[in-house]
Amino acid sequence: MIIETSGYARRAAIGASRPGIWGTISYVAFAKPFAEGFNLGREAHFNNAKIVFSRACSEPNPDYPRWSRKRIEETCWELLMNGLSQL
Repeated sequence: MIIETSGYARRAAIGASRPGIWGTISYVAFAKPFAEGFNLGREAHFNNAKIVFSRACSEPNPDYPRWSRKRIEETCWELLMNGLSQL
């Protein structure tokens, strides 16, 4: 799994190519529209990546009540503090 946080087209394109066939990309940045360099069509057809767009702080939360905002915050903090994230 790749977690893309930069919001830059070049980095997003590099990240999209890394998980390999059937990999998952979690796109959490609030990005501007990509002018060039990040071709979702290519990723969809060649790498078959699954792209998940984070909307943890948006309402309505599509995963509520399984994932509340508090649970999301606590889980992210735990991952960061325990070194389980490579952000």
